[in-house]
Amino acid sequence: MKATMGRFRTWIELVLLGLHVLAVVLIFRMIEDRRIAGVIAGSLFLEIGLVMMWLEWKWGRGPGSLAFWAAMIFFWGSAVPVMGLRFAFWGTPFDEIQWLGVTGRQLHQMSNGTYLAILLMVVVEGLRDRWVRKRR
Repeated sequence: MKATMGRFRTWIELVLLGLHVLAVVLIFRMIEDRRIAGVIAGSLFLEIGLVMMWLEWKWGRGPGSLAFWAAMIFFWGSAVPVMGLRFAFWGTPFDEIQWLGVTGRQLHQMSNGTYLAILLMVVVEGLRDRWVRKRR
């Protein structure tokens, strides 16, 4: 099963990442209270970081996977800090939060970049897998 699922891992992961972005957009459109929407969306980002690490561990190369490390960096460097700041500064609009010289807006931009890094590393891992399969 691992070999079969690993073959489709790239597509499964890309679809999951895309669905999460779509879900977050819908959450912010449907929920008027930005704080509540942010917590729900942030929970999804925490979840996708963990799911991506798990999928890379189960079907991929584990710690040898670039996508695993991109998900790890996203989770600990972006998703957890953003969620922490949302709770720590509950009454403050996220764009106005400033902590250790970093604004909420800057942290959110960094989070977007690390999310895109996961996408890119999933594609790189998919290409690596394809290259290995062709060499057999």
